[in-house]
Amino acid sequence: NQYPIDVRGSNFKQQWVFNIGHFFEDMVAPLLMKAGVFIGREMTADLVRNTSDGGQYRISGKIDFVVLNSATGSAEVIECKTTGAYKAAGLVVPGPNGFAPDPSHVLQVIPYLIWLGMPGQGRQKPRATILYLTRDGEGGEHEVYLDPSDGHVVIENSEGTAHWTHMTPEKMFASWDKLYCAIRDN
Repeated sequence: NQYPIDVRGSNFKQQWVFNIGHFFEDMVAPLLMKAGVFIGREMTADLVRNTSDGGQYRISGKIDFVVLNSATGSAEVIECKTTGAYKAAGLVVPGPNGFAPDPSHVLQVIPYLIWLGMPGQGRQKPRATILYLTRDGEGGEHEVYLDPSDGHVVIENSEGTAHWTHMTPEKMFASWDKLYCAIRDN
């Protein structure tokens, strides 16, 4: 490994990438506050799931930002992501394989959408925006929500709208339930 390891076992590159993400968030926060839409930062979203055999597990995450959509009066999620220039084509600007967020980032926001749509959380049809910033300063964004008719993930961006029929919360949770039960039982 060409990068030094710290006392926690993380290397310099890992820490650098992590710090760039926080720097991006630190740039976005004052803009949201100035726009008057800021509700909160690093808000915890907690879901408790029941497995098919009666067990329970918790899904928990920190939402980068919860903001007020001034047009609808509803709360929405913003997730900030940084990426190297080599991934910009596709994530930040259209590339040879299209223009879409990283599937792992979509999987991250699905529980946040469900949490935000729970009674008392502020939105029946929640939305998330995934903001990308390359390390050379280019940006891109994708809006993510769940289609109310079939639960599939919908991605909207400057190139249009795409329905990800392969991805629904129930498919994601079924996979996690199976993984949780396998870990628990071994």
